[in-house]
Amino acid sequence: MLFPPIKSRYRIYLLITFTFWILPSFLSSQNHRDIIIDDSVMIAYPQPAVSSLKSLLIPLTICSRIVHSEDRNYSIRQNHVYPRKHQHSVDLPLAALPLAALYTLKATGVEGKSSWQRSLAGNASGLALAWTLSQINKKTVRSTRPDGTGSRSFPSDHSLLAFASAAMLDEEYGHISPWISIGGYSVATLAAFSRIAGNRHWVSDIISSYTLGNTATRVGYALTDLWQHNMGIILEDQPFIVRFYDQRPSYIGTYSSIVTTLGHTFGQGHDLYMKTGYAAGVSGGYYFKNRLGIGVKTGISTYLPKIDNQPQPFTVNYWDCEAGLLYYIPLHSRWNMEAQLMEGYHSITEGKHQLETAGIHQDRLFSTSVGIQFDYRVKKHLSTRIMCSYNLYHTVFHQQTFTMGISTNYRF
Repeated sequence: MLFPPIKSRYRIYLLITFTFWILPSFLSSQNHRDIIIDDSVMIAYPQPAVSSLKSLLIPLTICSRIVHSEDRNYSIRQNHVYPRKHQHSVDLPLAALPLAALYTLKATGVEGKSSWQRSLAGNASGLALAWTLSQINKKTVRSTRPDGTGSRSFPSDHSLLAFASAAMLDEEYGHISPWISIGGYSVATLAAFSRIAGNRHWVSDIISSYTLGNTATRVGYALTDLWQHNMGIILEDQPFIVRFYDQRPSYIGTYSSIVTTLGHTFGQGHDLYMKTGYAAGVSGGYYFKNRLGIGVKTGISTYLPKIDNQPQPFTVNYWDCEAGLLYYIPLHSRWNMEAQLMEGYHSITEGKHQLETAGIHQDRLFSTSVGIQFDYRVKKHLSTRIMCSYNLYHTVFHQQTFTMGISTNYRF
């Protein structure tokens, strides 16, 4: 069932989502308003990446709700692959790395947006709020972990710390370079996916942790500014010009996504079924005209297969490479849409031998995909995206998949 009844975990999460969709606007003392000059030009103020969170909360909540009905099958089957208490030793250091980078930069004299007092107070407030929200949810929802151990799965503390740390790094040093923000969120995403790979959390736990961690950081800084009357802000936000129709929105960045196989596939006398998988990598696009461009995308994806309706105790991993045409459609203000038509090559990096043992010979795949991406302009050179695509694989199995994910990009 794609949309099962909303359980208590989601009633609480929906309440938090809609609350924090409104609350930051009232708490933020630097809530600059963009100034639209005419139909095609706007003076915009840089925003921390978390400031765009209000625009992403609702689709992320819907995505979380849909995914949870699919990823239980994936995570439960992971018990055939990983030990019941599989946990990577790097999870906690990886989650705290963006925060460590923040204070390393401050300690070495790199000027950030805030004084030491604002930074320490804002970070402490944000982490305290994130921890409080996490404990309330864990004790109220009592969600069992995918590996069957404990009832404190929702949300993920490691992922909450990772995304809160990335938001803090963006708040303090995102003005220096968009790559600092992209790097922080990439590390946070890697830490979150490590929790999924270790079978300790559902995908929906990670999506919820992204929302809660970012929001807690934003509210923490807003409360600090109210308390200090903005006295700790060293660098003020500088406006920049957004031209809706004559800009070339070329970009490069990182992405992470969920891949859902649309139904069973048949071939070579077998039924192959890989319901839910995960993908991450690097993508980019170059526009040689205002609207038309070329794009590339490369990364890795992983699946747990079922063969003839039997779960298999191994993973199938692919190296993915895609290239094709992009078409840019300006919408309004900071929002743009990008349509894609891509051709792809996919090579198995793990699981090939096990598939052959089961009677399935699959070395490489070719694919055609069509998709759209909704881009939100956060700063002059930084944007965040929601992306989705339909993919058709040209193999003896003719596999079809649907992909949904997010990306953070440097625009040039």
